[in-house]
Amino acid sequence: MKIFARFLLLKIFFFNCSARNLVENAVFVSRQYYEHHFATTVVWSEDSEYVDDFLMNFPGTVVLKPLLNNYDDAIRNSNDTGFEQTVFFASSFRDYENFMKIIDEFIRYPILFILVIESSIEQSDLWKYIKVTWENDQGDIVIISADKAGNVTLSTFFPYSDETCENYNPVILKPNDNLFPNKFNNFYQCPVRASVMQLMPKTHIIRSNENVTTVGGYDGSIFMIILDKMNATLDVTSVDNHQAYGAFVNGSLVGSISELVSERADILIPSGILTRRRYLVAFASHIYHTIDIRWIGPRRREVYNWLKVLIPDNTQVSPFQAIVCVAFLVMTIIIHRLKRHLTHRNSCILLHVFLIFLGQSTKFETKSTLLNSFLSLWIWSCFIVRIEYQGDLYQSMQTVSLEEPFRSVDEAITQVDGFGGMDVFLDFYRDIHLASNYKIIPLLDNIKYIQRIFEGERFLLVTDMVSVPQAILNRIQVLKDHKSTANTCYYMRPGWPAAKNVDHIILSLVEGGFIEYLLSKTDREWKIPRFQDEEVKPVGLSLTTLWTCFQGLIIMWLVCSLVLIFEILSVSKTVRYFFEDFAKNG
Repeated sequence: MKIFARFLLLKIFFFNCSARNLVENAVFVSRQYYEHHFATTVVWSEDSEYVDDFLMNFPGTVVLKPLLNNYDDAIRNSNDTGFEQTVFFASSFRDYENFMKIIDEFIRYPILFILVIESSIEQSDLWKYIKVTWENDQGDIVIISADKAGNVTLSTFFPYSDETCENYNPVILKPNDNLFPNKFNNFYQCPVRASVMQLMPKTHIIRSNENVTTVGGYDGSIFMIILDKMNATLDVTSVDNHQAYGAFVNGSLVGSISELVSERADILIPSGILTRRRYLVAFASHIYHTIDIRWIGPRRREVYNWLKVLIPDNTQVSPFQAIVCVAFLVMTIIIHRLKRHLTHRNSCILLHVFLIFLGQSTKFETKSTLLNSFLSLWIWSCFIVRIEYQGDLYQSMQTVSLEEPFRSVDEAITQVDGFGGMDVFLDFYRDIHLASNYKIIPLLDNIKYIQRIFEGERFLLVTDMVSVPQAILNRIQVLKDHKSTANTCYYMRPGWPAAKNVDHIILSLVEGGFIEYLLSKTDREWKIPRFQDEEVKPVGLSLTTLWTCFQGLIIMWLVCSLVLIFEILSVSKTVRYFFEDFAKNG
């Protein structure tokens, strides 16, 4: 009996020592690596015997979450701290497994995790805890456990190694080691799953034997640099499987970003515009580029061809010529009325002045020296106008007369057949009238619509200016109002343990100026050279332009006919008055 009592006391002593060592190590790790000004989430089973000692010795702020009978909804609804730094006291493997599955549903960012296994366990049996941890997207973990002899060890795991890409073997840590090392700076040629959309100039797929070997474009190049820095390989899970990047239809997420939410891919290529809805369902990297959002429309149409013949000299000299003509006519009328007896033709001065302007021959003489001088100057003025008209006519035949440009989006939508853009841009105009008839354009069709607008389709498109080649900017209309900017980032699988490491690489590329260099290089190599083969060649006189010449001649013939009719009527009236006067006076 005494022997049994001594054995029981010895067992209780070792148990208490083991329990005290577990708590001391948990306090040590949390003191060293947790931010005390952030809340630490402490989770335990309802029968845990270690939590009180931990709470008495931990100096930081804690949020307590005991695991009750129906704790699934309680954990989901109390995600106040996001479990960014968590201490879990596991009384059983089942409790830990259930807890990890629950938080995996809503954790979007990697967390620091301390697992305290209350029951004794051998080091070789830790693999099942490690497997559950990795399958639920957690990698930054320190496992504190004790064997049957009461020896407490600190353990972790490294999922990537030379032998395997899912290494569940525990690695013992020493207290002076870095207990939360970077485990994802070297993937040892393990794959990173990527969902890729072909969208020039951002991404294009390069294949070899029907297998995707690399991704080009400036977003694709950045992604390949990330893989190289992490010593990872490319595993393309899908290519162009969706027409949308990421959108909500009837409350359900659709598009390529849904592959991240469903954990079929780790990262989405190319980058996308940062929106609130996307941010809530995926891990967003640092913003690496800001793009301009503009409305573009079709080129201005050619109008009023016949005016090229009637009014070709729309130059700075034209107002001066008009002033000279008006001044001449006014002075002529004044002189005619003041010295009516000095003119042979009392009622035909304006008519003959117009005939001189048209270049027709006419006999016109007055007894007024001043009026004759004005007529001589008028003849010289007509010569100058005729010479200038010929030069301006030649130039106007080669100049396109265009309609007025769009002054605003509100005006433009009344002059086109439709307007719209990608679904992500609809959020910019959801609260104004533009959202009512907005046509949603699939992402992969955005370039096609730009090409159709360039070819003359009457459509107004809101798009990012990265997708618009520089060579066509002077051939389309870029509206000046409703301008906006949007931030772009890379989207990764929520909770992906390597997401922070990828984000740090992107941030280093931004700070080093590599992103700006790559974008300017894209402008030089893709946006500009693709249109440099178009040589500027002289264009012959088209039938449309030639027809405008005949239209002008017809109009001038009609004017001359009216002048002729007016002159005939005037002469007939004069002759009639002459014969009537002759008949009266004999």
